[in-house]
Amino acid sequence: MMRHNSGPDNDQWPAKAAWPLQALTLLFALVAIGCNGNSSRQGGGPNPATPALAVTTVALSPAEVGLAYSFTLQASGGKGSYTWSVSSGSLPAWASLDAATGAITGMPDADAITNFSIKVTDEDEHVSASPTLSLVVNPALAISTTSLPDGAIGVPYGTRLAATGGIAPYSWALSGGSWPGWANLDSTTGIIHGIPDSADTSTFTVEVTDNLTAHGASDTQELSLSIAAAPGQVSNPSLSGSYAFLLQGFDDATGSQFAIAGSFTADGRGNVTSGLVDSNGPGGYLPAVPFTGTYSLGSDNRGLATFTSPEGGSIKLALAVGSLNSDNIATKASLIKFDDTGGDGQRGSGFAYRQEPGAFNLSSAAGPHAFEFVGQGKGPGSRIALAGAFTADESGNVTSGQVDANVGGIMAGGNFTATISADSHTASFGRLTASSTGASMPSFVAYVVARDRLLALSVDPEATWGLVAGDVLAQASTSFSLASLQGTAVAYSAGLSPMFYLQDSSASVGLWTFNGAGSASSRLDWTEGWMAAWQGWFETLGPMAASWRYSVSPNGRVSLTDADGQLAAIDYLVDANKGFSMSADGESTAGFFEPQMGGPFSNAVLFGNYFLGTVAPAVTCSAVASGTGASVGDGTLSLTLDRSDASSLVLGGQSASLNFAINATGRGLEISSSPGVLYFVSPTRILLVTDPSEEDCPRISILEQ
Repeated sequence: MMRHNSGPDNDQWPAKAAWPLQALTLLFALVAIGCNGNSSRQGGGPNPATPALAVTTVALSPAEVGLAYSFTLQASGGKGSYTWSVSSGSLPAWASLDAATGAITGMPDADAITNFSIKVTDEDEHVSASPTLSLVVNPALAISTTSLPDGAIGVPYGTRLAATGGIAPYSWALSGGSWPGWANLDSTTGIIHGIPDSADTSTFTVEVTDNLTAHGASDTQELSLSIAAAPGQVSNPSLSGSYAFLLQGFDDATGSQFAIAGSFTADGRGNVTSGLVDSNGPGGYLPAVPFTGTYSLGSDNRGLATFTSPEGGSIKLALAVGSLNSDNIATKASLIKFDDTGGDGQRGSGFAYRQEPGAFNLSSAAGPHAFEFVGQGKGPGSRIALAGAFTADESGNVTSGQVDANVGGIMAGGNFTATISADSHTASFGRLTASSTGASMPSFVAYVVARDRLLALSVDPEATWGLVAGDVLAQASTSFSLASLQGTAVAYSAGLSPMFYLQDSSASVGLWTFNGAGSASSRLDWTEGWMAAWQGWFETLGPMAASWRYSVSPNGRVSLTDADGQLAAIDYLVDANKGFSMSADGESTAGFFEPQMGGPFSNAVLFGNYFLGTVAPAVTCSAVASGTGASVGDGTLSLTLDRSDASSLVLGGQSASLNFAINATGRGLEISSSPGVLYFVSPTRILLVTDPSEEDCPRISILEQ
């Protein structure tokens, strides 16, 4: 057998007697260890080390003025019992530290923040100190609402109770007294809401409890709520004549979209003498349903309307009227559904326009038109935007239609044909129907506003096609070119953000500048946000600058490409520097742009009285509002809003004040409270984007005089 050359043969090892003394000493030591049972081979091991002493408390629970405080510090490791003391800083005067237990106790007497460090010592006098600890004492919990606004019979009521101090979140409850039977109190938000059904005064006591760890603090407040008869009809003559309207929004129970298009006649005395409505949504398409109703306008041109069908069912609307003509009659009104007081209602917004009865015929659809429809696909959470153009003859034949579709970020479209028809309701209400054939184009019903505008609603089943609705506008030309885009335009758009599965939404408003030769630049303010059941998020970006290239087809179709040559958006022109816009990405944004006039701008241009409406929401979390505003030229805009939000609550007569710094380009940045930005289209027309509150997502509002 071969051996390794580096070692001797066994018979060459030296005798034991020749082993050196050091080796024998080591051998005896090893044997001794084995005999004492400390060898791991004997099943023993080294004595475990005592864990290092450490203070494990890294934060203290908050305290509240007037409530006994107790918090026990914690440590680990060390030997034996602990002794606690303050190592730096000092406890607040009201507090004491038990050296044996580590308990900090006392009765807070003033709100303050006190910083100090704690150390712990064990029996072997090992010491460990904490990082700096903060003991926060909050003011005592107190209800700050001392009175409630009055209400009126049949007018949706909503107000929010408020509290200060304590430790949020709060919980609200009724603790005594006579609570009105129509009213509901939301325990989380403190909102009182409902629709009063009788005139009386109720006196009751509300209680708020905070989230103090040991035991919630509470406070009570006695309140009175008075309900009067229906409000006076002091401005009812402002709403008189025939109006076409379109409402779009979301159904609470299903999360699907709905849309309502129709026409009604107001008599100027608070009565809707006749009306006709088409609706589509998760419950199916309902054609040509007649209705009558009532309305009431206050002195500020805000009001409420109820439409009731003889076939059963009714809807309530909050509205604000404006754009008064020489006869002091409103030519436009903003509308929101104002009956969503539970989890199975609907929330939506839109506008009504005074109709020209002389245009109630098929020829109103003749000639070149551009359109934009927005809505959802076959299921909740999806989004569709359609933009296109068509030309119809006097008999309603459409032979040259073109449509572009953004279906959840996938671009489609092509050519279509259609047949537009009059029916038995056309002469009375301006109702037309259209049957379409071709790519991505639904069949629809439309109501004539005038010879230059139709309001349209798709009639195919939502579950099999989707649901869209929007405007159809007459085009000023049949031969557009690059020169049709030249100068500055103000634009808005609304859609989804990339995280649309979290109810994410986006809204933008800003300026576009076109050179008339295929180049454009933009400066846009973007707001993106989402609401989930447990939290919300939003971000405002702007103004963001970008450069673009564009081409224009004779029918008004505009292709916008970005700096990398990628298709970014499709527009369809109505007139020079005016038209519908639609993104080509997954946000599926849709909006409108129009020429800016009346600059340079400043705070002084924000002057006079306005009425306000919300662009149709793109996601379920968006609130909708109608209302009025006023400014004296100092940059401050005072608003009175009727609002329906994502909590399925309606809030009437809510006040808000926004303070803007407005530059010469017409951009106004909100500088005092809720983030927001406005852009002037003209001194009498303003686009406003506001960031979401904790209950909703970004939204776009239009203010007009």
